[in-house]
Amino acid sequence: RSVLELSCFNQMASVAAKKACKIFSGDCTDDVKDLIKDPLRKWYENFDEKAENKSSEVDLTAEKYDCDKIKKAWEAEEKAGTDKSVPTMITDADLMSDTPPKCKDVSDNPTDCGKEFMDSWKASADQKIFSDYAASVGKLTKSTSASGAGCNGKEGSAPVINCNH
Repeated sequence: RSVLELSCFNQMASVAAKKACKIFSGDCTDDVKDLIKDPLRKWYENFDEKAENKSSEVDLTAEKYDCDKIKKAWEAEEKAGTDKSVPTMITDADLMSDTPPKCKDVSDNPTDCGKEFMDSWKASADQKIFSDYAASVGKLTKSTSASGAGCNGKEGSAPVINCNH
């Protein structure tokens, strides 16, 4: 989805044109519309939603800015829930050891991830992506700091693996 759609750009531009231009000369809505209509129309055409104006035209008729599109988008995501067939987190340790992370079932218990994810993981392993990653991390210059300064993170993350404490 377009950031311009989620921020109700037409509304924001309309209010800005009406209120800001009063400082100088009154309503300059037509000037603002002429300035942004072609680039904005082209931008909107890149998205299926066609922003808040289905015709993908610049609409500067709003008198106030009252946008709840981001809130509605988050509510829709929350209602849809998390895809339980895909892990919510993959660590460096998972990648470097070629150990697929666990997903969670409907009761949030650890379980194997979905077939599509596991097939993608296996294809990546077959291409040696994980072993190549582990080898490249192993070749990183080790920290020479006796105190371990600059070696932040948890055990198993790439920056820590190569720190001499």
